[in-house]
Amino acid sequence: MKTIGIVGFGYVGMSMAKLFAGRFDFCVYDPAKGFDDKECIRKSDLVLICVPTPQRSNGDCDISLVVESVELFQHASLVCIKSTVTPGTTQSLIDRFGPHVHFSPEYVGEGKNHVPPEYLSPTEARSHPFCIVGGRRAQLVLNFFRRAMATSARYVAVADPTVVELAKYMENSYLATKVAFCNEFANIAKSFGVDYNDVRELWLHDPRVDPSHTLVFPERRGFDGKCLPKDLSAIRSAAHSNAVKTPLLNGVDMYNLEEFE
Repeated sequence: MKTIGIVGFGYVGMSMAKLFAGRFDFCVYDPAKGFDDKECIRKSDLVLICVPTPQRSNGDCDISLVVESVELFQHASLVCIKSTVTPGTTQSLIDRFGPHVHFSPEYVGEGKNHVPPEYLSPTEARSHPFCIVGGRRAQLVLNFFRRAMATSARYVAVADPTVVELAKYMENSYLATKVAFCNEFANIAKSFGVDYNDVRELWLHDPRVDPSHTLVFPERRGFDGKCLPKDLSAIRSAAHSNAVKTPLLNGVDMYNLEEFE
């Protein structure tokens, strides 16, 4: 049986272990949690990098643990980064270590509410209807996911990993924008003496509007958590490094900060 090596055993790493359990053998490297079998990881058929990429004080995404992990296990047959990283990160690691490095966005999250079948489950990666991998040998990586996920799922190979990295940021930035938009309309509704929930119900009759991320909770306004604030900040910082202005995303971030004041 082939072996999958999981580097980092937090929320994402544990979800990957759950996904592949019973389909492949797997071993874990996370010294902080007592897992330190480097040799097993190096000999694995696929190494999944699931380490944290926290926000730096300047708003950048800290990819240092990803870089260290890929360097440490650079001689593995296939390496796939599951951590969310700044666009261009995977290509830079391919340039350093070879075409066996890939990127595949993760879609597990912190949501605890019931999630309808048409949405991505925040806890069950096995039920997700698609899997995307960016890199030159993406089909080889996808072969592992095909063994664990549904036969009806879409398995998408993209040659340029930067496209995939950017798509992940676009997703979370859109959701952050949607939350901020709905919170602002809740304020507008209140100013007119009407209930936002009544407005929302009428709005959702339009089939072009999707209900995800449209509820507004008076006691917990705006967006928080591990992903949306961090990823919004990171893509804004990356865009500014490329001399691209982001007035819309800047406004979303400023509005959210005001909601949490």
